[in-house]
Formats: sequence, structure tokens, C-alpha cells
Amino acid sequence: MDYKKVMVKTIKTTILKKQQVFYSTMFSLKPLNSKEVRNIQKKLVEQWGCSLPGEFVLFQNQKNKLYLTNREIGLMDPKNFRIDAMGLYVGEVQEDGIRLSIEGSQIIGKNATQNVVSLSEQQMRAWMNGEQVTVDDAYNCRCHVLVRYLDDFLGCGKLKGTSLLNYVPKERRMLA
Repeated sequence: MDYKKVMVKTIKTTILKKQQVFYSTMFSLKPLNSKEVRNIQKKLVEQWGCSLPGEFVLFQNQKNKLYLTNREIGLMDPKNFRIDAMGLYVGEVQEDGIRLSIEGSQIIGKNATQNVVSLSEQQMRAWMNGEQVTVDDAYNCRCHVLVRYLDDFLGCGKLKGTSLLNYVPKERRMLA
């Protein structure tokens, strides 16, 4: 009888510890230290010839998504909160570089000197409808590029030859 009670208590304790680990990893944001921020900035310079401007704090979640906040929010310890996102979502770190969000492309885009694809009005409409776009010029990379129409940055796409893969989320697409 005592053996069963001990086993039940051990099982309950194990389950509780696993739940705590699950919640701490699922909802945790990690503030990036200065070395990690420099690595992100270096990748941005390699991809687009510019970096994130100003004083900021970058957070990264378990899915490698990057969030930009001001310094005051960065002083808070995110381990005290169960949060999955804080600040402005600016992009995601992937194996082949950083894929910027629409907002991230608007922050970086005005200073970008490379890997920027300009669209015509017809291509822009197709892009904003979530379609894959064929670009006229063959760029020399299989990489993420910033997508621009006139002076507006529409997000980030992946260029494969003359085909521009679309990453506009369904909820942000225009209805035809």
C-alpha cells in the first residue's frame, strides 16, 4: 500500500515537472545579448547592406522569431511572465538567413542597398493577393529579398531564379 502511494506521488511530481518545463520553454522569450544582436546585425548587413537602426532590445522565442522593443521594456525580465511575444515582430532567423516580416521590411527597406526587388503595379496586386510573382530580372541569389512597390515595402519573399515566393500571411492579403 505504501509502495503505491509513493509511486503515485512520484508520477504526479514527474508530470508537474514536465508541465513546468513545457510552459517555461513554450512561453519564454530570450533577450538577446550584445554578441547575439551583433550576429543578427551582421546577417542583415550581408543580406541587405544595412542593419536595424537606433537603440533597441531584441527578443527571440523558441521558434526563432525576433521581436524588437525599446530599451525600457528590455529591462523587464521576461521569465517573470508567461508571454509568447513582446514588441514588434520583425522577422525570423532561418538557416538561409533572416526572413523579415512586413514591418521588418519597412524598417530595413529604406536603407537597404541590395537584394531589393521592385514590382510593377500588376505584380504588386498579385503579390498582395498572396500569389507567386515572376520578376523580369534574374537576380544572382537564391535568397530572401525585400519586395517594394514605388516607395512602399510590401514584405519579404524568397527569390528562386525569376520566381518570387510569397510570404504574405493569409490574414494580411488583399481580397481580389
